[in-house]
Amino acid sequence: MNKFQRTALFAIILLLAVIALRPVFGQSPVGTAAARYEHLVVNTSVGGLQATLAEHAKDGWEPVLIASSEGNPPGVTSVTAMILRRPMK
Repeated sequence: MNKFQRTALFAIILLLAVIALRPVFGQSPVGTAAARYEHLVVNTSVGGLQATLAEHAKDGWEPVLIASSEGNPPGVTSVTAMILRRPMK
């Protein structure tokens, strides 16, 4: 095996090693998003939604998802679930 073949073989092996090890050392976008924010789930009635949002906004929480339940039995107020997030401190 001459010098050119040895160099080419080394370059191919090095390239394959870099491609194979990239997922091991690279961080996924999902992992970085979860590490940058803390999340909070809050249940409230529909009538108290604005007050609950204002209360948590003082502490830096921002809404990500708001879901309301429908089709409750008579006499049961509908419940709203909110997912809030804020940057990690």
